[in-house]
Amino acid sequence: MTFTAENVLQSIASLLSGQFPSYPIYISQAPAVVDLPCFFLSLMPSSILEEPDKRFLREIGVDIVFLQQRNVLNRTELNLDVAEFLDYAMDVITYADGSGETVPLHCLERNWQTQDGDLHYQVTIKQRVARPTTPILMQTMEANNVTEKGNQ
Repeated sequence: MTFTAENVLQSIASLLSGQFPSYPIYISQAPAVVDLPCFFLSLMPSSILEEPDKRFLREIGVDIVFLQQRNVLNRTELNLDVAEFLDYAMDVITYADGSGETVPLHCLERNWQTQDGDLHYQVTIKQRVARPTTPILMQTMEANNVTEKGNQ
């Protein structure tokens, strides 16, 4: 299984489209004109820390932004509904890499806030990954079957 930031965004988009099928979801960049309400998914600062045995700790930050029209009466209520759903659903997400295999990913450091009436839900995913390597197998072996006198 391959772990990539793009697949993390696609997995979150899949989760959102299941709950909010009529809301468009834009990943990383948006077109000039968007349909509201909608979601934007973008990466926040991420890091990779090297660990022993050719392993790495990948820390990926994601910002989920929920936008809606400005002059709607129930705007705050809808933001709260989306935030509540994300608090519940983003505990563990189903990660897929396109191969048909899925694994659960735990999301950490989840928080949300509103800025100018738009909901920003931020989450961090920390995942240990290993670089795929081809093992170097022993090619030849020399055996020395010499016995010393007195050690028989």
